[in-house]
Amino acid sequence: MAEVFKHPLFLLILLSCGHYGRGWALQFDISPSTVDALKPSAVQMSCVPDPSIDQEAQELMVMKITRHHAGDPISVLTKQCESSNVNGSAKLEEFRVNGHIDKVPSKSYLRLTLLNAKEDDAGMYKCVIYYVDGIGHMKEKTAAANLTIKNQDIKILMEYLVDTVSELSDDLKTLTDRETFLTNKITLLENKLQMQVLERRERETELRKNVSDLEEKFQTQASKVNRISAFSAKYTFKGSENVGDAIVFNDIIMKIGGDYNEKSGLFTASRSGVYGFHLTTMMITPNGYTDLGLFVNGNLVAALSMASSGDLDQSSVSVFVKMKTNDVMKVSVRGKTRGMELRRDYYSVFTGYLFHEIDEE
Repeated sequence: MAEVFKHPLFLLILLSCGHYGRGWALQFDISPSTVDALKPSAVQMSCVPDPSIDQEAQELMVMKITRHHAGDPISVLTKQCESSNVNGSAKLEEFRVNGHIDKVPSKSYLRLTLLNAKEDDAGMYKCVIYYVDGIGHMKEKTAAANLTIKNQDIKILMEYLVDTVSELSDDLKTLTDRETFLTNKITLLENKLQMQVLERRERETELRKNVSDLEEKFQTQASKVNRISAFSAKYTFKGSENVGDAIVFNDIIMKIGGDYNEKSGLFTASRSGVYGFHLTTMMITPNGYTDLGLFVNGNLVAALSMASSGDLDQSSVSVFVKMKTNDVMKVSVRGKTRGMELRRDYYSVFTGYLFHEIDEE
């Protein structure tokens, strides 16, 4: 409605000249005079001269409705003598106007209808008419009425709340979209992290297996090292020369493992396998002779004979034998002997070693 006030509607109704009369009153009504801002409705403003105008007014020239203290009228009716009996009306989006200036002033009227009264339509309105009296003077008559709009504050508050709720809804949607974005991003990161954890676990499992394999290989190699059995011993002490008794090679040159006992002259196999033995002896007795043998559990596996006719006589014998755990190897006299005396130190040496380990049968 405020926009309309800035653009006045001029409603021209061209009429014939009227009659003269004395004393009269102007009726200006607004119905309804109070409108609920929460329930906008139409408001009709009606400006009608009292019948007594016919006694004073010779003719009615102008009728207009305007806001109180407003410069521009909302609607204007004028009379032009050259024309007669023309009713005029105008329609705008916010209001409608219709009116008529009749030859008989009391039959004239001006009506303004606000189609949808709003809070800014509240206030004082006035109806003004201009007429010519019986002696030809132009006179003015004014009447006023008030339009009240109630619950404006509530409506403003409701509009504010609606706008606020709308803004909050927009903010909520923005936050919801942001939450969805962050949730999706977190899900992607969680999936990526889970993949990395799985990869690390697989890598850890692979490394553990590799370490286990290396430890197993190390233990295998270490056990093989620990299972080495080898010795070399020389003869430096004359012991028993009886048949069947072990000849003791008592001075250790090299020894790995504890299979050979340099005190008893016995080699006891700590595990099953193929063993190699080598025996070198030198006899220094003139015109002496002897037969020596290598025995496993009392069974001859190799032999050598020496006979001296005044010179030194040295003999050697080597053999590979298959022995089981706790089998015993020894060197002993195996037959008749005469004046046997072995040259000591490095001339008489007994050597043995584990060539290849085999599983127990």
